[in-house]
Amino acid sequence: MYELFSVDGYMGEWGSWSACSATCGGGYQMRTRTCHDPLFGGKNCTGEVVDLNPSCNTLSCPSQTTGMACPSCDDQLNCTWNQTCNVGSICMIRSYDGYPFTTHCIDATDCEIMKNSLPHCEVYCCTDKACLSKYLGV
Repeated sequence: MYELFSVDGYMGEWGSWSACSATCGGGYQMRTRTCHDPLFGGKNCTGEVVDLNPSCNTLSCPSQTTGMACPSCDDQLNCTWNQTCNVGSICMIRSYDGYPFTTHCIDATDCEIMKNSLPHCEVYCCTDKACLSKYLGV
């Protein structure tokens, strides 16, 4: 007769960092890893499956942009209208536990990808000031 031993779940290695979500003005990168499920009554995995680097490409964007205005806001929603997104970019609002609250310009497709890949994160992809007003109260 064979005796089965429990095998605890474990987290795999982190994948590579994604490209930065913005080419200038500050963006984010993310990477993921997989939980390998426990066997025969072992313990569940512990740890995060998504890791965010909230600060990449932080240099200011060129001033000749002509897209929508996007404020910079702190955690208390004190906002300064000091940036304008490039044409084709939108203003993303992001709040994720353990990472700084941010508002910044981002490619619209990248914003939607982030919104759909981070289940415990509030992400709003704003294309106009009405959207920003709704979520930021500005």
